[in-house]
Amino acid sequence: MNKTNLKSNTTDSPDIQYFGNDVALVDMDGTLADYDGQMIKSLESICHPSELPLTIGYGIKQPDHIWKRMQLIKSKGDWWENLPRFKLGFDVLEVLRELNFYISILTQGPKANPIAWSHKVSWCIKNVPDLDVTITRNKGLVYADILPRLKIVGF
Repeated sequence: MNKTNLKSNTTDSPDIQYFGNDVALVDMDGTLADYDGQMIKSLESICHPSELPLTIGYGIKQPDHIWKRMQLIKSKGDWWENLPRFKLGFDVLEVLRELNFYISILTQGPKANPIAWSHKVSWCIKNVPDLDVTITRNKGLVYADILPRLKIVGF
């Protein structure tokens, strides 16, 4: 695909033009928003004092009762909107800006919680108002030059 003089075909922002910039799609949860940190705090607020400390992270299987609590927490739409910023993710975002990438947020929308989609957009409007947002069920269908996804221990 020739990226030179590629223009946006959206009607709400016809002035956006991409002049050969590489595209960086940046994940929201766990990259720009501290999903894991906030989930741990939220879970701790409803755990019994005798329960063991929890480990949350991408790919970590949770016991059924913890999974149900997480679903309950995430069902409150404004939980997504009020996620704290993840500093490391914003540091990476700044590097992408300095490298002149066209940057957009790419995040997955919860299948069972459609109201969360609008709250994720609200988070983006508050925290990265200059960036476009794409919410999808399958991020694998979207192409970019890079798709950073940060982990607690690194990239």
